[in-house]
Amino acid sequence: MNATAKKEQNNEYDHQLNTLTDVVRIVGGTRSDVKVLDSKVDRLSQDVKVLDSKVDRLEQKVDQQGELLNQQGKRLDQQGERLDQQGADIAAIKEMVQVLLTRQ
Repeated sequence: MNATAKKEQNNEYDHQLNTLTDVVRIVGGTRSDVKVLDSKVDRLSQDVKVLDSKVDRLEQKVDQQGELLNQQGKRLDQQGERLDQQGADIAAIKEMVQVLLTRQ
């Protein structure tokens, strides 16, 4: 093998070695980036779980408040019915008083 051919072969090997070194460096950096991203995803997943739990508690409170409002509404309806009945009773009593006064 002449010197020029050997030099070209060495240059080719050096080029391949440099290319492989670059690939290993890039893959290593990528793996490091993936680990960082995995860590961030894990933290975000935990944050989502905490927020889901808070949302569930808030929904329970809303449901409880809604139930209390429904109960209050029913009580108000019952009181309104009682007032209507009392108003009718008072009107009937007034009518009876008028009838009694006209008989005198």
